[in-house]
Amino acid sequence: MTDSYSWWGFRVRIPLNYSPKPVTRGESLAFAMLAASLITLVWAAVVVVALPHVRLLTAIGVPMLIAAVALATALAPANLLEGSGIAAWMILSREKGSIRRLDHWLVLSAVVFAAVSVFRIGRPHGPAVLCMLLEAAVGMLLLLGQECVCLNRKRWSVAIPEWLKGRLKVKEEDDSPEPERGVVIPPDDGAKPLYHFKAAEGQAYAVGVMIPDELIAALRRLNREHRGYLYQQEPQAVVLADRSPTESLGREQVERLCAQVLSIARKHQLSRLALANAVLAFVQTEIPYGFDRDSTAGFEGGPFEEYGRMPPECLHDSVGDCECTSILCTSLLAYLGFETALLSVVVNSGNHMAVGLLPDSVLLPGERLDGLDLVSAKDSGGKRYLYGETALDGCNLPFGAIPADWRDSLKVEKVMAIGLPRPATQKAEA
Repeated sequence: MTDSYSWWGFRVRIPLNYSPKPVTRGESLAFAMLAASLITLVWAAVVVVALPHVRLLTAIGVPMLIAAVALATALAPANLLEGSGIAAWMILSREKGSIRRLDHWLVLSAVVFAAVSVFRIGRPHGPAVLCMLLEAAVGMLLLLGQECVCLNRKRWSVAIPEWLKGRLKVKEEDDSPEPERGVVIPPDDGAKPLYHFKAAEGQAYAVGVMIPDELIAALRRLNREHRGYLYQQEPQAVVLADRSPTESLGREQVERLCAQVLSIARKHQLSRLALANAVLAFVQTEIPYGFDRDSTAGFEGGPFEEYGRMPPECLHDSVGDCECTSILCTSLLAYLGFETALLSVVVNSGNHMAVGLLPDSVLLPGERLDGLDLVSAKDSGGKRYLYGETALDGCNLPFGAIPADWRDSLKVEKVMAIGLPRPATQKAEA
């Protein structure tokens, strides 16, 4: 469900309607000059430490040779740069914003070696340091002249699921430095109830979808036939609505809500983990806790001692206990492209349900899980999940945080892996 480019062991997620701008000639020259300056820096260090009596011709010739080789590489045909992986490395550096970090090291190195050139080295070694400084300066000037080079930030890190392609509209200027230009999809006309999705501190957006009465009636009837326990018998069908007996029942509504959420995430350039935590906080905050026996008293055949609401039911009723909110959260995450699971747990001698998030679906290469709570069970196939608690009152906990009062007593009895939705069929909604 994710477009990606792979090279040298790295996987980079690519968002909707976006393809990396090709490497320009000026950009390749800039990278060549930066690389030459770093190599010359090493040469200058060798000259200072190991070759104090080097000849003037050598001190001048080696930096010139380094610069010539680097420039020849930059002027090579585009297909050669792409085939060797050099162009891919340039795009990766540009899109991740890592050039800014490289700038800091270049400036620091230039200052240090300029000081060394004044106090430590004589005439034969000055040209090496001077060449290094000139190469760094030229490289930086060329980079600053390239509009496509991103110096300040990572570009989109939220992957776009396949089902959403063509549904999310993106302006051409979306790749400008101002994230405020992102397009947020508004709630459905007449959506009731309206909820609020918080993307950042002080930044909340209205979200909501129209849920037809006929759909709710169909879901209620199906749940009633299974006495509210369908989520235990067919967890993937209840969460994803992509297979019998719930196929297509409410899938469209979940997709529309996810489209709204994802447009907000893109506007604020949320990372994968930040988006998952925002969805978890949305469910924790917007869906009040209610015991099944109380909240289903008015249902046909109710009240039910146990009733696992399907996602549209939970959104329609604006209430749910631990399994209802866990099902809703897992459904939203699955349709946003995350690998999730429903966790059946025992805490303080009572049964409970929570959400599991597979770390591989939220972390980029190099990111770590230090300090986060991971859980597993005998039936989890060796997989460990970030623990997510949906049934909270008046607070938010991110993924990887087990409530402090439960930490010692919580035990995962069963892991119901959900996976990603199957391709949609042409079935009628109800």
